[in-house]
Amino acid sequence: MSTLNKAQLLASFPDNNIGQIVPFNMRDFVDSVELKYNNFTVVKPGQPLGNAFPDPVGGKIILPAGSVWLINGAVTVNFPIHFEDGAVVLGLTQSLTTDSLILDASAGAVALINSGDNGTGTGKVGQVSNLVLDAFSGTGRLFNVKSPGVFTVSGCVLSSQALGAIDSTDGNSEIYFLDCINFLSGAGLQFTGVNGGRLVFRGMRSGFGNTGVQFEIIGNFTSILLGSCYNEAAAAMFSAVEGSAPVGVIFGNGAKTGSPFISGVTATSINWTFSGNSGIANTSPVGALAIRSNATITDITAVNLWVIVAGTSVLASSSSRFDRPSGSTLRYIGKDAFNGVCDVSVSLSNPAILTANTYEISLFKNGVLFSDGGVNYVGSAIIGASSKQTISFSAPIAAVLNDTFAVVLRSTNGTQDPVATDLTFAIK
Repeated sequence: MSTLNKAQLLASFPDNNIGQIVPFNMRDFVDSVELKYNNFTVVKPGQPLGNAFPDPVGGKIILPAGSVWLINGAVTVNFPIHFEDGAVVLGLTQSLTTDSLILDASAGAVALINSGDNGTGTGKVGQVSNLVLDAFSGTGRLFNVKSPGVFTVSGCVLSSQALGAIDSTDGNSEIYFLDCINFLSGAGLQFTGVNGGRLVFRGMRSGFGNTGVQFEIIGNFTSILLGSCYNEAAAAMFSAVEGSAPVGVIFGNGAKTGSPFISGVTATSINWTFSGNSGIANTSPVGALAIRSNATITDITAVNLWVIVAGTSVLASSSSRFDRPSGSTLRYIGKDAFNGVCDVSVSLSNPAILTANTYEISLFKNGVLFSDGGVNYVGSAIIGASSKQTISFSAPIAAVLNDTFAVVLRSTNGTQDPVATDLTFAIK
């Protein structure tokens, strides 16, 4: 084994003539010297066993806890790689001809990274960085990982017939895919979260040759973050469902024209927040309902008594983060505090009225007359016999989860029962 001692290193860098220093090339240095320092090992194609991956045990190449493996060249393995706690595999470059980890699945290996219950330590950390990960030939996959703890794939190029699966069954996993390129995949990577876990994609890029959804979120995670990613494939880069996470954030992503970024959730999904994405609307809470051609009277039993307007309303299909618990009521079901504006318009009539009455409309917030800074917002009109008038007003409004707003009506000088023939109530 070749080694460099202190005298040899100093001779390479004389201090008496700076112009004689030869530029230092890390790759040439690694190629010419066989390195093995404590838990740091260089792995090169065709190396003797003493300076390569360990012999497989139980059908896996097991990387010990805390070990670091530098891939120098195109290294092919016939067995899947298992990470013990804190193991790291990395390369110097992402060249397709150098620093790649290739699975030869001819021996029946299920996946290149096949970690099962990854690691034994408390943190259960594993990392793959700055490599081409290749399982494109044969039937192999790149990932078959279960309960990985903290698992990071960064700066890698992915190339495989099938990307595989990562299962966060224990609910404590944190999974990060950072600054990677999904160069080519025939089948996507499935993420299954059970009882929580965190899933983060940042700076991911998809090539145009990918078919089908590339990253499929099929389980439940505590939070999901998709940021600064770009898709140029015809299929969606990500897919998810509304219940995939109580907190889902999608920001600053883009896609080639005609290439969808995510399917299954939209800017109107309750648990998801969209911001600054190309081609996807920003999340904007909006609630709207309407009563049309109503014949139900609103029963006023006392002067100046506020009564919720009666009649069957319909929630607008464009409503997001609001629902309609009953009648002319909107309830905020968004996760974050919201500030907006409400618009209320009511058309009143009462053919049986004998004398003109003054009617006013306003809002209840959680069963109490709505006010902002001590100011009540009220619209009013005088309605005579067989007449019909429209009363409207606008007001600033603030809401937190489960705040409920209802349109209310009163008469200031009588108890005749009017009919709100038409009503529109919107918060945005």
